[in-house]
Amino acid sequence: MWRLLTAATLVAASTKEDDRVTSIPGFEEQFQQGLGFEVYSGYLDVTVPKASTGYDALQIHYELHTCRADDCPLALWHQGGPGGSAVFGAWTEMGPFQLMAQGPVYDGANAWNQAAHMLYLESPAGSTIADHTGYSTCSIDGTVQDACKWTDVTQAVTYAHTIEAFLAKFPEYQGAPLYLTGESYAGQYVPNIAYHVLQSSYSFTITGLAVGNGCANTPSGPSTCMWWSARETLSTRCPAQAGVARRQASSVMDRTQKKMILTSIMARACCPRSCTRRSRHRATGTKSRPRATKTTIASRCRWRRRRATRCSSRPRTPCVRPRPGAFYAAPTPSTRLTIDAT
Repeated sequence: MWRLLTAATLVAASTKEDDRVTSIPGFEEQFQQGLGFEVYSGYLDVTVPKASTGYDALQIHYELHTCRADDCPLALWHQGGPGGSAVFGAWTEMGPFQLMAQGPVYDGANAWNQAAHMLYLESPAGSTIADHTGYSTCSIDGTVQDACKWTDVTQAVTYAHTIEAFLAKFPEYQGAPLYLTGESYAGQYVPNIAYHVLQSSYSFTITGLAVGNGCANTPSGPSTCMWWSARETLSTRCPAQAGVARRQASSVMDRTQKKMILTSIMARACCPRSCTRRSRHRATGTKSRPRATKTTIASRCRWRRRRATRCSSRPRTPCVRPRPGAFYAAPTPSTRLTIDAT
């Protein structure tokens, strides 16, 4: 289904009119009948300060669904991830064109462009779409890089410059109220972008923020980023056990208990303890513990290795406890994104 997206949107253009979309595979009937709004898709050539970002040029893929109503604000969607492409949200969550398992589905009644001009920026460069290669790139001295490395601070700088590039291409939105929206790691992305804009001088101002299910560190409560990081790290290493954990947690209503089930099941499966010279007897009531025989040790080690092999493609990789805000997105066939949130 993502090939439909590629055929529909990937047209490198230098002008606004060149980026206008007149038909999308699977949605020809809606275009023939008239959408009631405009669709644009293309690239933004963005120049960024190398001293603060590490790169001097970006090519950012964007998609724009204009609003059906009058006097609408401009809303920018951030998928989070980190490293998730906003295009994924456009085609599976809040956009009118939905690529679902059963095929293309048009859902104009619930699309967010009923109330706002929806802009989807695949930023920062290197973001991916459902583990498929993304379309934005980063360059140094004219050479496109295989990997794009960002922090929470540098991605904010590049995002602000990308907004400037968009407004230069679409000057009619320069006076519109501008909202930053997103989910997941947008809980870190969006506030950092807003803070950077407030501390700098750009041609635009931010009217407001909206983040749903955001990854956040709160002074009075636990860090949702820490739990999210642990869960995603374990899910990547043990996909089979992650599915089991999600199914068991789906029937639990309490959110705290649900998180404990998800993390504990995957942790037990992915992180078997290393073999030791002493057997750990529980609740023996004695301070001394009997030594394990060589046969017992060998048997226990074989069992642990088999257990790790079943749930991990890299059974000998040690369990790594993620620190809050430290993430790494798996490499894709071309550009990949590395995030080191600070």
